[in-house]
Amino acid sequence: MNNKILIQLIIFFLPIFLFAEYNGVEIHFQIEFKNGKTVEGYRYLAHGKNTDTYKIYLEENPSVFLRNEMVYEPGNYCFYTSRLKYIYKKNLYVYKLVEPKEVKLDEIQKVKILDLETSSYTIGLTGEYTSKDQKWMNTKAFTHYSFGEDLCSHDVYIHDAGNISKKVKNEIRDLLQKINTKVQQRFEKIKDEINSDKEFQTKMKDLFEERKKLLKFYFEKYKTLKTATVTMCTC
Repeated sequence: MNNKILIQLIIFFLPIFLFAEYNGVEIHFQIEFKNGKTVEGYRYLAHGKNTDTYKIYLEENPSVFLRNEMVYEPGNYCFYTSRLKYIYKKNLYVYKLVEPKEVKLDEIQKVKILDLETSSYTIGLTGEYTSKDQKWMNTKAFTHYSFGEDLCSHDVYIHDAGNISKKVKNEIRDLLQKINTKVQQRFEKIKDEINSDKEFQTKMKDLFEERKKLLKFYFEKYKTLKTATVTMCTC
């Protein structure tokens, strides 16, 4: 078994963890515009430092963290008006920046950094969310499942954002347990035979498709079921 596939198997079966060397900073700031208006916003800056000196540097050079790096971000510079916080395990949480808004540098009078928080860019909340999702994210997930793909691990937490019966929740827990048992059995059977990532994914694909199909029934029938997907990727 080559090193790459070994890494993938480790990612698939071990809990998500953080890599300190891949840290950056979550930035909470206030912008004062030349017209007198003020707004609060959020950005993330990879490799940023959580120090007083760096805070001053950012306040003097807002373009450093306001510059867009994603194709979906509006304009050349923007900030996010909301930030979701999702607690997925005790004392462990991730942020998700939502609702970006374009900003023009020549309209800014000054920027004040309200808070810097060290955060790894190897881990995050994936999927489409809005600020309204914070409400159900504050509730406890009643079950979750995991899978690995392309050197990434995904933990999917399922929440009841309405009033789903205990019977339905138990059905979902049971089917996930059955699939998990099948995954473990398949892994034990093939772990010494596979020679590539592609072969590993191919041999596991039918189990993932089975789980997806079984869950689809519940998500189509019970619209208040919500999922939060915590993803960790290695280089």
